[in-house]
Amino acid sequence: MRVVGSILSFTFAVGCGFGTAPPPSILSAAQSVELPAVGVQPADVFSRMLQSRLVKRTSLAISLAPQVSKIRPRVMDLARGRLPVLSLPVAITNSSAHEIRMNLAHEWSGGIWPQTDLYVAVELSGVKGKFWSNAPGYQVGEKGSADRLVVLKPGETKTFDIRLNWPGTGSLQSEPLIDESKLGRYSIMFLLFFRANDSEQYVESEAADIEVQK
Repeated sequence: MRVVGSILSFTFAVGCGFGTAPPPSILSAAQSVELPAVGVQPADVFSRMLQSRLVKRTSLAISLAPQVSKIRPRVMDLARGRLPVLSLPVAITNSSAHEIRMNLAHEWSGGIWPQTDLYVAVELSGVKGKFWSNAPGYQVGEKGSADRLVVLKPGETKTFDIRLNWPGTGSLQSEPLIDESKLGRYSIMFLLFFRANDSEQYVESEAADIEVQK
């Protein structure tokens, strides 16, 4: 996934200096990971993000799962006008005995990208080799403030509408994870950071199949 900054017409890529260090969410967005074409869980899809956060994999029963397998773009009134939005409802379930907290930010239209605790990786099915692109997973729409603290109590499930074709902000544009015009089947994974028992932890979902339809 390529991130393009419109400020002074510079093109930003992973590994290049921005002048100041970008937040981890920007670093994770501007990368693609190539994996062998084998039927195993692609454990290193989020490797760069995990290296930047340095937290432990949770032992708690926390899960993430898409709630539909077929999605279509819809036109919405956003800060930039009426635009096609491709999104996916994702349920987060806390089956543990502990409360968990996370920041599930909404998309934003200006400035640097908001920090968030949810990340998404996708790859087009049926291609030779495995090319996974990943980026922050933002909730659809602007809600006055990008930050959105979410608390899940033990046994609680909440569903969030996560945008898959977010184009970045006006000053730091990006190619979307999935172009709504590119129909077909994709594999998708999620990475979630959260706090429980006064420590930061993470959980990765299993790969799931979705289909983008017209």
